[in-house]
Amino acid sequence: RSNKFVLVDKEGGTKRYLEDPGRNDLIMKIRNESSKEQQDRWKKSLPGTCDHALNFTDGIRHQQSAVQSHIYGCDYDFKDNPHMTDPAQYFNQHILPKKDELHLLQCYVSTRGKGLQTKCLLPSNASIAEAQKWQADLVGLKHDKTCTNLDRIFFLPHKNDILFMDWEGMFGEKELTPYTIAPLTIDS
Repeated sequence: RSNKFVLVDKEGGTKRYLEDPGRNDLIMKIRNESSKEQQDRWKKSLPGTCDHALNFTDGIRHQQSAVQSHIYGCDYDFKDNPHMTDPAQYFNQHILPKKDELHLLQCYVSTRGKGLQTKCLLPSNASIAEAQKWQADLVGLKHDKTCTNLDRIFFLPHKNDILFMDWEGMFGEKELTPYTIAPLTIDS
């Protein structure tokens, strides 16, 4: 298996992704495995990104040395959102129409195929937890409240699971405009 990622642009399409057949095969293997323990072992070998962190001051991925980035991710699991039975349909009906308000950069089906993950520009006046709650309320979903740490790993999705990608915004090819949201209260 090659560890090399190749940038691929679909002619006339809006999806661009990092192509890695080995990763795509492993994701399908994870989804077909019934043992959660085995799924977790295999997930650890998937490539991922720490989008909440710009870098780590000591070169080691941990919360204490993380420098917060301008991107935040949000996880939505099917088990917490029984009304989200078809991720692509839910995305098209409830998230895509609000992509500009959300400052959406990326949305894809999660590694196990049992949820959605979004990545958005972080409002300049909000913490990650505040932005996640604001987004969840806006799109009508319950989010995973444990995904606020700066050293959080987001696994690269299967190429067919990418529902939306603002390539230029996600990978720094265009300047992102800071924005603010109305103040809100985070419930514990």
